[in-house]
Amino acid sequence: GSSDNTYDGLIEHSKRYEYKIRIIKLSRNFGQHLALRAGLEAASGDIIITTDCDLQESPKCFKELLAKINAGYEFVYTKKLNKNQTKRLSSIIFWWFFKRVSRLPYDTTSLSTRAFTKRFLKAALSYGDSQLFWGGIFTDVGFKQSFIEVEHLNRSTGQSSYNIHKLINFGSTVLTSFSTAPLRLPIFTLILLSALLFVVFLFSIMFGFPTDMKSIIPLIFTLIMTILAIQLIALGIIGEYLARVLSQTLNRPNYIVEIDSITENE
Repeated sequence: GSSDNTYDGLIEHSKRYEYKIRIIKLSRNFGQHLALRAGLEAASGDIIITTDCDLQESPKCFKELLAKINAGYEFVYTKKLNKNQTKRLSSIIFWWFFKRVSRLPYDTTSLSTRAFTKRFLKAALSYGDSQLFWGGIFTDVGFKQSFIEVEHLNRSTGQSSYNIHKLINFGSTVLTSFSTAPLRLPIFTLILLSALLFVVFLFSIMFGFPTDMKSIIPLIFTLIMTILAIQLIALGIIGEYLARVLSQTLNRPNYIVEIDSITENE
């Protein structure tokens, strides 16, 4: 689904080899996760390896991945060897919160280069989510899994296309795919607020209500705005889950293939 000349470049490059290289061009950019689904559904090998085109994980690690698969593992992923790389505070907080609310043993240091068997792939593709979080799905599938540590390199060319809007959408997908805890968050917040108000009420009975209205009005205003904010947050969270339900029930195609180099040349 790339808007540049990636497809033409890949077709030209594939002519250098005697064996067939299958290249799929989507009708538009459907996003990274759906593009990956297109590739996985087209894959027919006994062992499948996925990696990003930016090659921040060197293809040299493929041998080690294959060795792990041949040792009996169904799924092998890569994780950062250089763990001392700085991470954004927002990322640390987000993944900490995700692991607490989902109880999914997802490795937050995992990278996009992975290898898995045909049986594992079939199980992963059985997940019919229209909004995908592959890391969570691969973890949730189960089977015998392992990892290898690789060096996560800096990009040699190009820049990440993930902007703040895409990151927010991805974060929403991650949280709503494997947990309903966000729906309960406003309830717990209101319970805590009610408990706090009850304590304040008891103190007022014991020590007397303030007679100065000027000191009461800011407190009442703050209380009303806090409750209103919690209600709006609750509506937003419910809206996110309803949007996922709508997306799922529309049952639209995950992607549309414009050109398949294998069928095109047959």
